Amino acid sequence: MDTILSELLVESDNDLPFGVSLDAGLGEDHNLILCMERWDLESPKYGYVLYAIVDKDDTLLMANRLGIQVEEFPKCLKSRFGTDSGAWVPSRVEALFSELLNFILDCGVRYRLKRV
Repeated sequence: MDTILSELLVESDNDLPFGVSLDAGLGEDHNLILCMERWDLESPKYGYVLYAIVDKDDTLLMANRLGIQVEEFPKCLKSRFGTDSGAWVPSRVEALFSELLNFILDCGVRYRLKRV
């Protein structure tokens, strides 16, 4: 899924043969997109990408409630939830994805999931 603004929030330790990364970005129509990518070098069939997509209107509503501009979302989520440390285990990255989904719901908006 294409994004115009994107921030890497966190990724698991790159020394493992499998891992997870989590990005936040804005789509071309200014919808919020969270992207969790799981890869497995030894068993690629277990890899996937999971998107959580907040539509444009709900993204604007969320931004207003948080007191930020829509374009600030990726950086806002990076400062609130992200880290530059790559020492996370994959399950911790997946738990952060769940935490972000709950954060979206706590802001009073919905998201849809898409797995590819």
